[in-house]
Amino acid sequence: MKSTVKIFFILLLIGVASSCQKEGDVCYRFEIYNGTEKTMTMNLSSWGNYIMFINGIYNSEYKFHPTEAIESHSSIIFDEIVEDNPDPYAIPSSLTLPWEYIKSIECDGVEIPKEYYSNINNWDFGVVHQINGIFSKFTLIITPELIKQLSQTE
Repeated sequence: MKSTVKIFFILLLIGVASSCQKEGDVCYRFEIYNGTEKTMTMNLSSWGNYIMFINGIYNSEYKFHPTEAIESHSSIIFDEIVEDNPDPYAIPSSLTLPWEYIKSIECDGVEIPKEYYSNINNWDFGVVHQINGIFSKFTLIITPELIKQLSQTE
């Protein structure tokens, strides 16, 4: 039992250390969360320089797919670390925003207009200071209410 706990603790430390950023770096995280009961489909042109988390999983062997199915109550996350001490409360001009890589988002037969998901005012924003670095987090939540509203305007 003690050896199992030690192994778990070592693996935990390795995980935390591997996710650490250098001092002065900021991780910009853009998350599109599927808050509906239906699968959401995203068509992408590329991932750019982003590290991707899809449905809560990151695997360095995972390959780009032009179409991703985002499960109910899961998300797609675009992460990129920016060096040289950027302001975590502002998006640096060197960062290509993730919606440049999104061709379309569809949920329950309704397409989310690019004008909606490319408008930064529709994203929740926060800065998180953690032991492993600074994160600027932008979250766009696709809700059943949004889908209903958009379906009535089509």
